[in-house]
Amino acid sequence: MRLGIIDDHALFSDGIRAWLRDEAPDVDLVVSTASIETVLDAAAELDVVLLDIDLGPVSLPLNEAVRRLVEADLKVVIVSALSAPRLVRQGLGAGALGYLSKRESGPVLLEALRTVGRGEPFLTPDLAAILAEDADDIPALSAQEIKALRLYASGIKVDTVARRMGVSPATVREYLERVKRKYHEVGRPARSKTELGQVAAEDGLLPLVAYRSPPQTEPGS
Repeated sequence: MRLGIIDDHALFSDGIRAWLRDEAPDVDLVVSTASIETVLDAAAELDVVLLDIDLGPVSLPLNEAVRRLVEADLKVVIVSALSAPRLVRQGLGAGALGYLSKRESGPVLLEALRTVGRGEPFLTPDLAAILAEDADDIPALSAQEIKALRLYASGIKVDTVARRMGVSPATVREYLERVKRKYHEVGRPARSKTELGQVAAEDGLLPLVAYRSPPQTEPGS
């Protein structure tokens, strides 16, 4: 098996490399990086990718990262030290075959890699609990609403969002009002830019720490 790791903590990757060398010499760690682009460039040399759930403020949203890896014919296992059920659901919905906590042991990691390498989903009790959780608090947003939310919540002013989307500022404000209404309807009110950033990050629409924390203002600021 040819393995790639996308993680921004070198000690984690180095520890896996050393463990695999001693315990699973049939697993070749080909590339270890914090860059999805680097792994995509090496996709033809890889079978399975371990993808950290949070790669910092400049990373892609998890669902988009998984989608790009899957489109490159890579099998993806999400790995994280965080407890983020919505993000895990986002990643699985985008095509990841498994989820693994960084708290798991080396043998469990190896079982996950070999299971996913066969194209089979890897289920742990953690993953089963996540999938069993009620997802009714995730609103159904349109593509334009998601785009407006991601741009605005990342700290961009409404006028700039409008230029990037090719629509009027009034249309952007309408998108954002719809987003607020939909989040309110599922019991997760998000009235300010900061709160919109928080719910967007929780639901995998932004990297966990990508949104800034501007003063709480209404759309138009």
